[in-house]
Amino acid sequence: MSGSPPDRKPTDPSTWIGKTPDRIAALSEYFAKGADEYTPEALRRAASESGFSPDEIEQAYARAEERRRANDSVRPIRRRARRVVLAAYGLVYLVFAVLFLTSSNRYGGGVIALIILTIVLGIALLISVAWVNRRRPTAEQLEGALATMLALPLILLVAVAGLCVASSGPGAFGLF
Repeated sequence: MSGSPPDRKPTDPSTWIGKTPDRIAALSEYFAKGADEYTPEALRRAASESGFSPDEIEQAYARAEERRRANDSVRPIRRRARRVVLAAYGLVYLVFAVLFLTSSNRYGGGVIALIILTIVLGIALLISVAWVNRRRPTAEQLEGALATMLALPLILLVAVAGLCVASSGPGAFGLF
């Protein structure tokens, strides 16, 4: 991609129409994807040259801006949710690692249990972080967005930790 952003012409927005039946939604997506690479004027001009009406262009641009503002308002909440999830998973991993490695197990059972815990907790962590990253709360849901983002990750964490406690056997770590 050579040249400065004003010199380069964006791709033809009419090629995006096949991706969604709604012309305005397609154009809005086009504006959102091209916002980092092209000026708004270049994107509007490309849309106009592709046969979009001025009204469609304005509606699509307004949708793209609304989506951008919503994403900007959710970004700090998402960052906080990620930190809480990582801290919770890290703390649980640390507790179980200490329990597994300090208990008197035969044949290296604690190490094997820790390896299994690492794999299972790692998968649950990946699912949890993906969940937090995918949540797209609306402006009305921003107040409860953190709780919504943390719901699935904490349920997964409790389930994995509960299975670890249950599978370690009663009295294995002096917990029961």
